[in-house]
Amino acid sequence: MKRIYFILFIIVNAQFVIAQDIEVKKFELLKDDQTAATYRNDQNGNPCALLIVQSLKEGLEFEGWVVGDVERKENDYWVFIANGAKHIKVIHADYHTKDVVFADHGTNILQGGQTYTLQLVDDTKDIINKVINKVYSLGWNLNDIEVPRKAKILLKMAAMRGDAKAQIAMAQLSTIKNGTSVQNESAYYWIELLLAKGDSTCLDVMPGELMYVYAIKQEEKGRITHACRYEVKACMKGYKIAGDRLFWNINNRINNNSLFVEDCENIIDICQDSVDAGNLEAMRCLGVIYERGLCGNQNLLNAAKWYRKAYEAYEALSTNQLRGTYLGNKLKTDLVRVYGNQLYPIDQYSLDYIKQQAAEGLPEAFYQLGYMYEEGRNVPQNINIAMDYYNKSQSDHHPKAAYRLAEIYYNQKDYKRAEEYLRGIKNDDDALYLRAINQYYRFNDALSRVEVFNTLNSLSKKGYQKATEFIKNNY
Repeated sequence: MKRIYFILFIIVNAQFVIAQDIEVKKFELLKDDQTAATYRNDQNGNPCALLIVQSLKEGLEFEGWVVGDVERKENDYWVFIANGAKHIKVIHADYHTKDVVFADHGTNILQGGQTYTLQLVDDTKDIINKVINKVYSLGWNLNDIEVPRKAKILLKMAAMRGDAKAQIAMAQLSTIKNGTSVQNESAYYWIELLLAKGDSTCLDVMPGELMYVYAIKQEEKGRITHACRYEVKACMKGYKIAGDRLFWNINNRINNNSLFVEDCENIIDICQDSVDAGNLEAMRCLGVIYERGLCGNQNLLNAAKWYRKAYEAYEALSTNQLRGTYLGNKLKTDLVRVYGNQLYPIDQYSLDYIKQQAAEGLPEAFYQLGYMYEEGRNVPQNINIAMDYYNKSQSDHHPKAAYRLAEIYYNQKDYKRAEEYLRGIKNDDDALYLRAINQYYRFNDALSRVEVFNTLNSLSKKGYQKATEFIKNNY
């Protein structure tokens, strides 16, 4: 592969070894341009002619009847020349000096007070320098720059050799759409090369589409909070597609509040923008933020408001727009969960809503009614009715129902039945703790006590306080 790149490099660069002359592409008088008439005078007080030399080449110098300093403006050199000049020398360290005789281009002498343009031929090296420099001056935005194939070849060679600016340019060029897709894998490859050098600062100056590419790859690595942070940044840079991914992660995957300390205000603004456009997941996202207190204080009334808005918007969709009942059930589940929260100021409307959803078979409604009957909250306390609702919810795989049943059986000292419900619960510290102490009382032999101690000690090291207290009181 290295040999192939080397051969390509020789072929593409052969022209630079053989042909190092500066070439004139175009020379003309700008008849209607009055800039020169008032801009600079010669030693006799007469207006100079202005020669605008258009070239990407850096480091050009000029000799002739030049008056004062040459000014560099974007891709132009502004050269002021005394009236009557017949030629000018263009000098560059990498090229042969070019003597531009104005008569060769239809003008015998330059007239003071007139503006002329001299356009030079730019080779591939000049274009490469422009591309690399524009990466920074445009904040990584190369979408409006036309990059020739030869320039891309040389850029890739430079990037493979480790040139950081070339790697940045290649990452950006990979995001310029080919049809309807963005070349995510290619873009991320160049980002990884930059990060391998320890240059993490490049992440925060990337354009939105590259931040989104980076965020997706972080999701694949399981770094969801980190991914969300760059989805927020991508949205703030105008790449709105990242918002949908952000809403999905907050609604379904975020269990950590650390993301929201610095990004909270921006996230709410992003949600609000999408809410105004009718985005249901954005409405639901606001509900999640207020329900969990992700942006500070928990506000269940606001959470319920946004969940209701999302469901009402869902109900208003035409039949062709509905994607089955899955989203509708999610939105009803969200609302029932908030209404059933111990901190929600439940009224007859919200209680009736939970009962209505239970009558329609919603597992979350079964669970919330079970919890209410177990505690005697807003309904008469009745453990048997609570267990009946928990069983209905558990049969539909509600994630907490089995634990509630296990705890009831444990309190009734029916350790065998408690174990049956606890056995299927995975990756839950509460369930792991309850299963351990349930085993402690169920068997109460030396081997079980050792196994229980090992489990509780592991939980204690993770900061699970109840495990620490149980060890202290029973071992």
